[in-house]
Amino acid sequence: MKTMQDKRADFKRLLIPRLERALKSIKMIGNLSTSQYAFTEGEAEKVIQALRLATDQIEAKFFKKDAPLVAIQFDHTEAD
Repeated sequence: MKTMQDKRADFKRLLIPRLERALKSIKMIGNLSTSQYAFTEGEAEKVIQALRLATDQIEAKFFKKDAPLVAIQFDHTEAD
């Protein structure tokens, strides 16, 4: 069984690389907002809503609160 020190060491070891990957991914999603790409206002709202829901769920896990387990669906086959 892991001790509290082992658990703390695991947390510290994993936190920075995972956080850096997550922030890089969020930045890459933000890059889709440039004029190089075409998107609707509704699609932009869905992206922001999905990211906010994800951060709400993370906050709930850290602070042991209930959070909505809602997923935003993106339709890849939707025609314009």
